[in-house]
Amino acid sequence: MDQREFAFGTTSDGTPVMGRIAAKGLAGETHDKPYVLVDGLDGRVHHIPLRQNVNMSELPVGGVLEVRPIRESIADRNIATIAQGRSRFARSA
Repeated sequence: MDQREFAFGTTSDGTPVMGRIAAKGLAGETHDKPYVLVDGLDGRVHHIPLRQNVNMSELPVGGVLEVRPIRESIADRNIATIAQGRSRFARSA
């Protein structure tokens, strides 16, 4: 049996993860966090958390999947800046 490197989420450099769905399931104490394990073309197994409203029946084990990281929007950056108190527009009450 060959050993594989295990990775959580997508790649750090932003390239998509492509591969075969090796397993899927629900994680967390209440089993409410869906995930898939992807046997990636890069030779690693990726644990990919999914949105809670995803239809798991549309992701068959053995199926091929491509996962891309979500790109941060300008609004996301603005909200993060305001939340960290660095905005010149945010005023405390």
